[in-house]
Amino acid sequence: MELLVELRRETGAAYLFISHDINLVRQIAHRIIFMYRGELVETISAEDLAARGPAHPYTARLIAAVPTLRAA
Repeated sequence: MELLVELRRETGAAYLFISHDINLVRQIAHRIIFMYRGELVETISAEDLAARGPAHPYTARLIAAVPTLRAA
């Protein structure tokens, strides 16, 4: 993943990265597209997703399903 980020920074290249790992996608992507049953339901910048959260209910459910570490 670090290599992809470095190549993008050095060459200005763009690439399509498909993943179910939302935390990873947030780290490397500028723009994120969420799909449900093969249809695009939301396109949002990683910055806006972090700042104001998802707009579409399906995206919100995906974000809520991401495991988090909690202190005991």
